This record gives sequence, C-alpha cells and structure tokens, in this order.
Amino acid sequence: MKLEKSNGKIIQNPGIEELNDAIAKIGGELDFCILSQDGTFIQTAASQDGLIIQYSDSSGLFESSRDDFDISTVQDFFQQFLENKNEWKTAAEFTTVQVQNDDTSTEGGISGGPQHTQKSFKETLADSVKQEALNGVNRAAKRLTRGFIKKLF
Repeated sequence: MKLEKSNGKIIQNPGIEELNDAIAKIGGELDFCILSQDGTFIQTAASQDGLIIQYSDSSGLFESSRDDFDISTVQDFFQQFLENKNEWKTAAEFTTVQVQNDDTSTEGGISGGPQHTQKSFKETLADSVKQEALNGVNRAAKRLTRGFIKKLF
C-alpha cells in the first residue's frame, strides 16, 4: 500500500494517522492524495464545496457524484480501502469516468489503433492549473492591449 501526496512525498504502508493527516490537509497544504495498491486506488482533492473522491479498480475509473464530502467521511473511505473493505463504494454514488480515445496513437505497433487512457486527479489537476495559468496570461495580455490602445487614441 502506498500513500502519495501532491507535494511529492510517498509513504509506503501508511497508517491510519498518516492517512487522516494527509486528508485533513487537502485544500490547504495539499492539493490531493492517492492511496494505491496493486493497480487500484482511491484519491481525493478539494472542490469548491468540500472534497471529491475518485477510485479505480478492475471494473473501471469512477468519480463521486458529490463534490462536497467532509473530511471525516473521506477519512473513513480511505481507511476502509486501507483495510481492503469495499462498503464505502456503496455508501456514496459514483459515476463512471469516460475514457478518452486517441486515434492517432500507436498500439501494439499498429498505427492508428485506438488507445484508451485514464486521467488521474494529478493529471486532471495539472491540466486545470495549466488552463488557469493560460487564462491568467490571456487576461493580462488583454489588459495590456487595452491600455496600449487607450494611450494611442
């Protein structure tokens, strides 16, 4: 079992205290955390209204329908995952995350075959941060352009 934090720290075989501490820091010191084992994982990140949960197992990638979980509920879900219990999966509603197709990729040496990829919270968060940075640059450029045009006229 491995706990990965958004600050890059990885804890092998974390205990309940380490899980609870990491989850309590989401939205503050940490952007997300992921608990994984043998190709399965549960992860959480902050949303505008609380915490959101995503998990992956042999049946696919799923995201909570709610984005307002409180810290104690998420801590309970992570603890159950740590203890190899699955009750938490039915304690909340989860929807399947759609898989992206990339028809231009190469799969098995054959060009043009579809390849399915799943984005983790880390990848989704990175995309979001990049997009927000790009939006900020665009806003700044527009302000500079407006200011320049006003000075000309």
